[in-house]
Amino acid sequence: MKPRPCPKDPLCILCGSCKDIERNHIGGRNHLFWVTGPLCRTHHRQFHTLLERAGVDLEYTTDPVERLIRASKAITILQCMVHDTMQEAYLTRR
Repeated sequence: MKPRPCPKDPLCILCGSCKDIERNHIGGRNHLFWVTGPLCRTHHRQFHTLLERAGVDLEYTTDPVERLIRASKAITILQCMVHDTMQEAYLTRR
């Protein structure tokens, strides 16, 4: 079995890289601060670009329902990124 390149470091949940890992607040630091996931710098930037394009506002709001809606939208964007990554890997192995 091949050893992991950086066994003690977290890996990007999308590409498996251990370089330039950033703890991403998946649901937004102002909404669900405890929900985090490691992303490399490239995928972290891509995530925030997609949030912006989708119009997902991660600014704080006092409305708890609106915070939950915003967090849910952000989580959905990341889920789409994960699904795209899985599909890409599947299609390249066929």
